[in-house]
Amino acid sequence: MSLVQKIFRHPKFYWLVSLVGLVGIIVLVVLWKLGIDVETLRASWKSSRAYLQEHEWALFLALAFLPGFAVPVSPLLLLAGAVWGATLKACVLTVLALAVNMSWTYWVAAYPARKFIERLLLSTSVKIPDLPKNDHVRLVLIFRLTPGIPFFIHNYVLGFVRTPFWIYLPMSVLLGGAVSIGILLTGGAILEGKAGMAITGISLIIVGVLVTRWLRGRLEKRKMAELEKSSDTGNATEDLPVKEVLEIPSTEETP
Repeated sequence: MSLVQKIFRHPKFYWLVSLVGLVGIIVLVVLWKLGIDVETLRASWKSSRAYLQEHEWALFLALAFLPGFAVPVSPLLLLAGAVWGATLKACVLTVLALAVNMSWTYWVAAYPARKFIERLLLSTSVKIPDLPKNDHVRLVLIFRLTPGIPFFIHNYVLGFVRTPFWIYLPMSVLLGGAVSIGILLTGGAILEGKAGMAITGISLIIVGVLVTRWLRGRLEKRKMAELEKSSDTGNATEDLPVKEVLEIPSTEETP
């Protein structure tokens, strides 16, 4: 069964579609009651887009800081594509903004937040364990490749456990870059009517998802192999023969 079939057959998919439809209807009713029509929305969008195009720093700061406060990244990426267009400049600005976001959230979690928690734990016997060096790369892979975990939680947790920054940032940018750029290009291309660029953006998203699934599968297989190896080692240790040395005293018969 393909991934698409699994999604469509999942019971929660229909609940999600129903919820989105209900929210859409509520929004339309509210807009109608407020007297806001399509022309009003179009005029508001044009003025907002013109402002963001003239003040690129505003959208850059939004991408760099808002995701750290639990704002979803995908709508911001679509907005960046619609404002900056499907250009190389837009891709570079987006990656830089996300790198800034990953950096400041990491340092906030690694030092001020961690020290605050450590002070709270001083009166207890609980201590924050140090992450083994061999687990740094694996932890980054687990968080970045596991679907469903919000982007800002990735950054804060990886910073809190103090994953080395030189491992954390390059891996985070590489693992999330393809999908982020794909969303950006798709948003910009759809607004500009560039079908070819939209296909490129969607292709990048698909490639990013497939690579993520492949890496996650490799990680799970390696984990299973390590578990089997450790269990085999334990069984081999238990099966070692126990040699008992019996000392039989020799008796000499006297004539």
